Amino acid sequence: TDKERLHYYTGLESANKLYAVFVTLGSAVNHLMCYRTSVTDNISPLNQFILMLAKLRQDLDYLPLSKMCGVSQFTAHNIFVTWVNFCSRQWSEVSMWPDKDLVLFFAPEDFKAKFPATRVIVDGTEIPIKKPSNPLSQRATFSTYKNRNTVKVLVGSTPGGLLSYVSDAY
Repeated sequence: TDKERLHYYTGLESANKLYAVFVTLGSAVNHLMCYRTSVTDNISPLNQFILMLAKLRQDLDYLPLSKMCGVSQFTAHNIFVTWVNFCSRQWSEVSMWPDKDLVLFFAPEDFKAKFPATRVIVDGTEIPIKKPSNPLSQRATFSTYKNRNTVKVLVGSTPGGLLSYVSDAY
C-alpha cells in the first residue's frame, strides 16, 4: 500500500502496475518448486516476486531481504534464484524490440528532444556471485573493477525503461 516504498524496491509506481507485470507470468507462479528445496516458509507467490524485484533493483543482501519477508536467508536466496530463472523462461518468448514509433512515444520528453533517434541504451553490468571453488572458474569470474567474483551481462533498455535485451551471462 506504500507507493513510495513499492517504487523504491521494485521500480514499479503502483500496485496496479505490479499486478499487471505479475499476471504476465501466468498461473505457473502457484506451482513453482524452489531451486534447492520446495519449502518457501509460506510466503505468497506475489511476495516472492517482490523479493526478486527488490534484489534486482537494490542489490540487497539476503539478510535484509529475509528480514523484510520473514524468511530465512537460505529461503530468500532460493526464492531469488528460482524466480529469476522462472521469469527468464516465461518472458524469453516475448519480442522485446518494440517499433521505433512506440519507443519514441514512451520516451521521456527531455530525452525525445535531445536524442530523438535513440532506440536502445546499452550497458554492461556485473552481478556479484559466490566465489567458485574451482580455481579456473575463480579466475574467469573475478572482476578487478568490483574486486569480487561476478558474472557479466549486457543489458539493453529503451529510453522509456523497457528492458529490450539481456545477454547470456559470462
